[in-house]
Amino acid sequence: MFRCSRQNYLPTTGIVSVLIAMCSSPVNAQGIEEIVVTAQKREQSLQDVPASITAFSGDTLDRNGVRQVADFFRSVPGLHFGNHSDMKTSETSIRGIRSESRSPGQDPAVGYYLDEIFLGPGVSAGIDYYDIDRIEVIRGPQGTLFGRNTIGGVVNITTRRPTDELEGYIEVGAGNYSLIETKGAISGPLNDAVQGRLAFSYLDRDGFGENLVTGNDVEDANRQSIRGSLRAQPTENLEVFLSADYLRVDQNTNALETLAYSENPGNFLATFLGGFPGPNQDPYDRDTYGDIDPVEDLEMSGGTLHVTWSLPFGDLVSVSGYREHEYFSIYASEQTSARWTYSSFPEEVQRFSQEVRLVSTDEGNLDWILGAYYYSQETESEFFGLFGEDLLGFLGLPPGFFVFSTGQQEADSVAVFGNVTSRFADRWIFNLGARYTYDDKKIAYIQNDAIGVIGGSREFSSSKDFSEWTPTVSLTYELTDTKNLYATVSKGFKGGGFNDFIGDATAAGFEPETLWNYEAGFKGAFDDRKLVVNLSVFYMEWDDIQLQADNPNTPFFDPATRNAGSAHSQGLELEGLWQPIETLSFNAGLSLLEAEFDEGFLPNGTTPLRKIPRAPEYTANLEAKYRFNMTSRLKAEMSLQTNFVGPHYLDITNISESKVDSYEIVNAQVSISDSSEKWSVSLWAQNLNDNTHLTRFFDVLGNPLVGQHLVVLN
Repeated sequence: MFRCSRQNYLPTTGIVSVLIAMCSSPVNAQGIEEIVVTAQKREQSLQDVPASITAFSGDTLDRNGVRQVADFFRSVPGLHFGNHSDMKTSETSIRGIRSESRSPGQDPAVGYYLDEIFLGPGVSAGIDYYDIDRIEVIRGPQGTLFGRNTIGGVVNITTRRPTDELEGYIEVGAGNYSLIETKGAISGPLNDAVQGRLAFSYLDRDGFGENLVTGNDVEDANRQSIRGSLRAQPTENLEVFLSADYLRVDQNTNALETLAYSENPGNFLATFLGGFPGPNQDPYDRDTYGDIDPVEDLEMSGGTLHVTWSLPFGDLVSVSGYREHEYFSIYASEQTSARWTYSSFPEEVQRFSQEVRLVSTDEGNLDWILGAYYYSQETESEFFGLFGEDLLGFLGLPPGFFVFSTGQQEADSVAVFGNVTSRFADRWIFNLGARYTYDDKKIAYIQNDAIGVIGGSREFSSSKDFSEWTPTVSLTYELTDTKNLYATVSKGFKGGGFNDFIGDATAAGFEPETLWNYEAGFKGAFDDRKLVVNLSVFYMEWDDIQLQADNPNTPFFDPATRNAGSAHSQGLELEGLWQPIETLSFNAGLSLLEAEFDEGFLPNGTTPLRKIPRAPEYTANLEAKYRFNMTSRLKAEMSLQTNFVGPHYLDITNISESKVDSYEIVNAQVSISDSSEKWSVSLWAQNLNDNTHLTRFFDVLGNPLVGQHLVVLN
């Protein structure tokens, strides 16, 4: 039997997508399908987990054309993705808990996991989402079971497994901007004890904008991915899963628009050009300037080994993972036709992790997990500030002069953890968990900046170690078999570390940050699961925040990560699914959020911190789907989705230019398939209301080499 999933809309403004497969699809049952998640390291119904979770099945991801987090984040209450155009600096925040680090050696606030393997921040998390079984977005700190990289939450990605029977699918799509996409998979038995699966994905698209200096497209996409996996059961009590994946990216991204030019008469660039304003007079036209086209290249690979050994009293599970990548980017820093400045950000990363856990399998009143974890990481993060011929002549510097930094970090982390869930009375469930983590980090750093344009020269080697307990306590009361109330208190922390990115020569290391989450919620299904409603309210206290910011009192670009004060995040999250009849369904979500600093200052020591960036006051989504039979052999599905995003700031300074007003995004799709769904054709459109808004704000207005507010558009 071949398998298919209904397809698809993709991330441009219009497309025809064709799926060809040989399959049989189960008839939709009356009522909303129950979703199984692994948020607590065991399979459970989403409705039974005392946490705020949004989960997507693989079929839903395929149908909605999800390729990366940028394609679905607006459908998750409390989740915000800062799409900076490039993979290195794009960031994820949950409930306003965020980290803005350009360094692969600094821990993220939101942990991305692929088949239980931690991916890392920035570039490392930029995988393609294809042939996925499910994605779980778990909000709030997950320090007990997932560790220090999850102070804001977790994006947990599980791929499809090899199957006992032969199945497969292939999809081909085409759209505007010369978009061509294809993806597919084949799966089945290799012999009586081993099954295999091979999946691939390819995307090529012209750019959304044009560099008017070179005449070439920018903000294009070219991505190629492949993943192979094996599943074996050599004995009745032993199961082995092995997978390996590879990703190649070659594109022209990070083409920045100019929102404003400096009026400072001492600006070097303005003097050279004969005054500002510069050439980019319309920051919303997607036409950019630069004497070179931006470049972004990535090669990433990884492997995962899962071994499960069933014992009389539980399952002994081993999860081993290795991931590595090489990344390169370069772009014209000042976005003019002058041969002026160029910024390049290469990095190389290797990560290895090993988890061993013992999971109870007795279906009694007591469930438990005991485990240990080891993580090792080596990173090299580089920066090259290259000077063009015009700037060298203007400053009287010798040919070939440039500034650079390189930071080599090593990190080792060990942890032990345990979690116990007890049904101690009729309808009462108590959960207690804790994790102890010990980190050891080392750095060797060199910054060569003879003229002080990136914070001066420095060279140092250092080491630090950190340790932390992260407990979780929750209590659940089952109102009925389909409705429950829960309350949770949990702690998360993000490890300390070093500044291995260009910047302030006086700032070396920083300490861990910690967060306590207090949450209560309701989960319920009504009317034979025709209606499912989940509600959570939360309050989070955030201390010793790691803040990466440029010093606004200095003229040059000298950012650094420091511990800066405390903050709180509080709000409400509501999700609902309603299927009044078998052919019609509605999906809605709402987040109300207040995320603000309680104390702390910018690096200048005088400007107080106020609102946390990338924390919209509200987000909401509403989707309607209608399915009907066109003939006895053909059926159709239509969907309309609207996303609402409230006002928020993009920059820690909260200056007015970085504020994004509220906006809406409207998407639509219609699909036609045969009655057994062996093939389907879909036509879709994204951003039907043609909304344009800022997704990145980069303040180098006071920098004499650049003198601009630079932005990225959606």
